[in-house]
Amino acid sequence: MGQRMTGTIVAMLFAACVARANGQNEAEEKFKQMEEAISAAETLQFQIHGEVKLKKVVPYSGSAVFDNQNRFHIELLEKAEYTENEIKMISDGKKQHFFQTLNGAAKVFPVPDAMGKFLLGLFARGGAYAGALCMGGFFLKEEYWSQETWTLPEAPPEAKEFQLGAEEEVDGRACQTVSFAIGATGLSSDHKVTIWIDTETNLPAKVHVKFSFWGQEAETTETWTEMKVDEEVEDATFALPAPK
Repeated sequence: MGQRMTGTIVAMLFAACVARANGQNEAEEKFKQMEEAISAAETLQFQIHGEVKLKKVVPYSGSAVFDNQNRFHIELLEKAEYTENEIKMISDGKKQHFFQTLNGAAKVFPVPDAMGKFLLGLFARGGAYAGALCMGGFFLKEEYWSQETWTLPEAPPEAKEFQLGAEEEVDGRACQTVSFAIGATGLSSDHKVTIWIDTETNLPAKVHVKFSFWGQEAETTETWTEMKVDEEVEDATFALPAPK
């Protein structure tokens, strides 16, 4: 009797381990399909709506446009209680313009090959705020602005510890949730990420990130709407602003 019960428990534990491993594999595969869908797009355009929680909740909104010629145009506007912070990152494929209200004057510096693809990899791991700005925060350091050339890391930060979550709707789109972890990178660390992936297009629809930012616990929730794939984008979209 005892041996039979022990055998049953072992079998149940084994089955649970197999199911968990299968779920992890399926979650990682879903994440890779999303990355492939993003990477395959000749152009990608979407609107951004989110909020970041530090000491207070600060909403932000904006837009992003990418093409396969290393050009991009990203704009975000944070609306705090008494101030606004505008952020712009624009590449014409050769040079990048970066502006942030809090930093004052705009900076222009050479854009590395495949910078647009790398930024999309950061978006896939945390969205515009937690991904491109916090995980990719090393792009914003003064030493990069002063160099004639500089190289990207070989790959975006590694996503690991995948878990498959529930199927949920985001703005009427059927989505599969996938959770994963990312360690320290850029200006932030200890990222716990959940992303909602459109089951029809394999494109991201929403992302939620808990992380540590300069020693403070932070949290972002971001939704992407009006997603357009492979639609024509005018060259003027990627033109760098005239120096002031």
